[in-house]
Amino acid sequence: MISEWEKAKPILIMLVRDKKITQKQIAQRVHVSDPGTIGDWLWSHQKPAGKYLASIVDLLKDMGYWEEKIQEFENVPLKKTDFIELPLLANIPAGEPEFYEGKNVIDKIPFNRRLADGAKYVIKCTGDSMEPSIQKGDLCLIRPETEPINNKVMVVQTPHGNFIKRVVAKNGIIELHSDNIKFKSYKLNEIKIRGQVVRVIKNIE
Repeated sequence: MISEWEKAKPILIMLVRDKKITQKQIAQRVHVSDPGTIGDWLWSHQKPAGKYLASIVDLLKDMGYWEEKIQEFENVPLKKTDFIELPLLANIPAGEPEFYEGKNVIDKIPFNRRLADGAKYVIKCTGDSMEPSIQKGDLCLIRPETEPINNKVMVVQTPHGNFIKRVVAKNGIIELHSDNIKFKSYKLNEIKIRGQVVRVIKNIE
């Protein structure tokens, strides 16, 4: 069985080469003072100590590039075909009505196919009503759905715009809840489910 570092290293190299994360950002996350140390780990035979490796694994988990039971990570090196590119669309605030699905593709981001979990696009949160679950700058992977799923975070179209909210069904009535206790829940008669947030990649900047 290959080691955790042997699994993590090619993923980090891919992310750095694709400019999805910098050596400085990795250093900040794993609490290394010199970003050059990250370069030594990636481009030479040096290996991070155990406490740093644990932080690297946590980082990859947060970014959606790590899962213990993924067969590809255990047996063979990652290939380009193991990844899918999802379009990053215009931002959607968790609390303000702005969203343009299918328009203004900002970028395309590679994700492991297994971790994408059926997602078809990515949106960036710019509000704070879903904190701490989803924070400003977090990327949300969205799987298209048309029916509400109780207690799941979903993209909801309302007469006032589109929102990221937790959908709660009570006695046949749909309530839209915020995870941030500063915001009140509310009910609307006319809503349309656009998709479910299947994975959140935390903003590490």
